[in-house]
Amino acid sequence: MQFTMKLLALLPLLSFALASPVDMDMDMDIDQQTIQLTCNSEESSPIYGEQSTSPAYGFRGPGVYHIVNTRGGHALSINTKVHNPHVGVWQANNNPAQHWIIAAVGHQQYSIISNVTGAAVTVKGRGQQAIAYRGAVPSLASHFYIDFQTWADTPGYPVAFKSVANKGQVLDQSAAKPLANGTPVISYNTNTPRSGNQAWRLQYLH
Repeated sequence: MQFTMKLLALLPLLSFALASPVDMDMDMDIDQQTIQLTCNSEESSPIYGEQSTSPAYGFRGPGVYHIVNTRGGHALSINTKVHNPHVGVWQANNNPAQHWIIAAVGHQQYSIISNVTGAAVTVKGRGQQAIAYRGAVPSLASHFYIDFQTWADTPGYPVAFKSVANKGQVLDQSAAKPLANGTPVISYNTNTPRSGNQAWRLQYLH
């Protein structure tokens, strides 16, 4: 009788001991799945630009940027004292005339708007100089797709601005030789092979 009672008293401990390895295995499987899901989640999240260096290059979403062409290092610029000025490049000096708001306008499209005047970079036909149009944004002529892929292997994470209105064309620093202040920025066919005139490095300001 006493032996039977002692055996019954030990049964819960015996059951716990037998169940524990199974529970540990289940916990381990869950942890492995969680780690795997976390890794996959990080790998699937695109990051455009350096995350820890200064200055901060790359596209960080809508904000104010200094936009610099990779050929010659001149920056997208306008004369802020002129109404609807032509868009060109100027020696990069971080002047407010070179500060641009990249604003989302829907459908993965963006407008490039002067942080000083509110004028939007607007393209005309092939080979014609862009203007900074002040006032109501004129339809798709001031809308661009940001192409991250063409220059993905290039230091500084440059992008191309693909015109929505002019299919197959991008913002292009006119191939003036020698490059000078005031060189026009035009809408032009995407070059094959690719050309640095059509690559723009984004320095995030705020």
